[in-house]
Amino acid sequence: MFPGIEHTEACGRTPQTGASIVSHNFFVKMQDFSLLGADFSIGAVGLTVIEFPRKREGVMGQPSNSVREQVRQFVLEYSRPRGFSEIADDESLFKGNIVDSLGVFRMIAFLEETFPLTIEDTDIVVENFETIVQIDTFVKRKLGLAEAPAAPGQPSALATV
Repeated sequence: MFPGIEHTEACGRTPQTGASIVSHNFFVKMQDFSLLGADFSIGAVGLTVIEFPRKREGVMGQPSNSVREQVRQFVLEYSRPRGFSEIADDESLFKGNIVDSLGVFRMIAFLEETFPLTIEDTDIVVENFETIVQIDTFVKRKLGLAEAPAAPGQPSALATV
């Protein structure tokens, strides 16, 4: 580490998923001094960096409904503060304000961290993110996974908390 920079590290878990995280705290010391017998440090910059693990291993071997289940869980966790406790797979996430514009960006970050894919600017269209089913189809297409067509007349799954 560079002289004058203090670094502390802490390990923990996210409250939402329980995933392990590492927090790195940096403090740039500008000057140390004593006043009335107490020691002080004056710093110019404080920075905290949190490392989230990337879940890129084992995706190809997961069951086909695993993508949909993970997306559903994310949507439920994101929408829970707005009072949503269940969401149908074919329900519009935008019309009912289940997911707002910030939620779309968080969804994109979640998908890129959870699955081995990169979402391009041209991928960010309503048709890919309107419903849980559409997000599932989009992710599987990006991953190159074959998707079995849904049985005609099969009711959509209902997500509950």
